[in-house]
Amino acid sequence: MAQNNYPKGVVALIFAALFYGWYGVLSRIVGVDFGVFFQTAVRGLLVAILLLPIIIWHRRWPALRTGDIRRFLALGISSVISFSAVFIAFNFLPIGFVLLVFYASVTISGYGIGHLFFNERLTPRKLLALIIALIGLLFLYFTIVDPGKIWYSALPVITGVSTACWYALSKKLANRYTAPQIFFVDQIIVTTISSGLAILLREPLSSPTFSILWLAILAFAVITIAADVLAIYGFRLLSIQTASIALLLEAIFGALFGWLFFGEAITLAMAVGGLMILIGIAISYKSEVPPNAAQ
Repeated sequence: MAQNNYPKGVVALIFAALFYGWYGVLSRIVGVDFGVFFQTAVRGLLVAILLLPIIIWHRRWPALRTGDIRRFLALGISSVISFSAVFIAFNFLPIGFVLLVFYASVTISGYGIGHLFFNERLTPRKLLALIIALIGLLFLYFTIVDPGKIWYSALPVITGVSTACWYALSKKLANRYTAPQIFFVDQIIVTTISSGLAILLREPLSSPTFSILWLAILAFAVITIAADVLAIYGFRLLSIQTASIALLLEAIFGALFGWLFFGEAITLAMAVGGLMILIGIAISYKSEVPPNAAQ
């Protein structure tokens, strides 16, 4: 991995985090009455349609290998699990709590997956970065959950683990396929699985209309393309451990959007938490880049 690609990977993940920060806002607008799997299928289909011109223009498509087919299937299943779980969580739990558990889960899982499957070393500096960032996350999003909804707390954990798996699988596939190709196949699988689940569970189906709800779903599709393609690119250029902790920037953007759109207060503790996350990201990045690369 070329050393001069590290900054490109970080910039890509900064913008990916910015787009991911909109997920909580759009999830609240769409709501659960629309049908979790139906709207996931619709979003996946819209993403595939929007990506199709890029796929046609690129033309070159490597031959699918047996191992890649398994990875693509696992990628699509991870997408369905992660998106459906976090969508439900956003609508039944405080946004802050969902983000706290999700970010902690995806970052810790990313560290573990990077170490176990990509031979990434758990250096003292990386562990320090992880601890500082997680403490900052706790400052940023600590929330008391209604005991009656405590069972929903497993959902952001499931989302975090499946999201980390999605990033790891996309990193494996990125050596052979472009980011739009990976995401296109992923969303075709997502649409197929989600459509089947929507029909099986008899979710209410709705025809497209010019309304806030459908505009939000369209915005979801556009933002998903931008966020996931940038994330795939960033994870290809950085180690999974550093990339996972860099995406904690989404927590900061999420807090800002919560204040901007829902009037959620930003406290001194949240400001301190955001600063600690930035420090953790900086330490992790320094551990990624050799000293002579900064010259």
